[in-house]
Amino acid sequence: MVIRKDQPFDGACYHLVLRGNNRSFVLHDDADKDYFLALLRRYKARGAFELFHYCLMDNHVHLVVRLMRGDQLGRIMQGLSQSFTNHWKRKRDFVGCLWQVPYRRFLITDRRYLMECGRYIELNPVRANMVASAGDYQWSSYRVYAHGAQNRLVDFDPEYLSLHQHASTRQVLYRYYVEARRPSDGILDAALMQHGLRRINPWDARAMP
Repeated sequence: MVIRKDQPFDGACYHLVLRGNNRSFVLHDDADKDYFLALLRRYKARGAFELFHYCLMDNHVHLVVRLMRGDQLGRIMQGLSQSFTNHWKRKRDFVGCLWQVPYRRFLITDRRYLMECGRYIELNPVRANMVASAGDYQWSSYRVYAHGAQNRLVDFDPEYLSLHQHASTRQVLYRYYVEARRPSDGILDAALMQHGLRRINPWDARAMP
């Protein structure tokens, strides 16, 4: 089978970004964020994807997913955005386009890059000066990995599971991994948002370097 670079495929792992139109606030309050998480649970329950990392900001959403069914990605993202728009319109008597179209997607083609992408999105609230540390922000997957918080929405990043056999030690290592400052952080942030799509499945061992 020939896979076009713009065609999601089974097993593909993506960093997905959904932004408010004109960078407007779309997740205004805790109730909005709770509703978006409820939508994620509803669509995830259908078995089309696993969710490794997420972060809900006021004007955009980051998701790191692995697709069980590549042909469902467009339907999932359309369903999430449209369902939330309907909620927003009912709540605020809103008319117009809520989300920036199209959503952005970045194919993750290296296993080592997967957890780095999770670190990037979980540090978003810190970079935005909303909180002092990632653990202070409740609308991300960070506390699941760093403190063992229970959250059925999150599937463990396989790279995280490889850190150590004991959960408590993994949590300590993850906290250090995310919070340690690196000289390359600025360069990495740019690369995470600009890397192109490639035609390999990072979960196929034969495709790994």
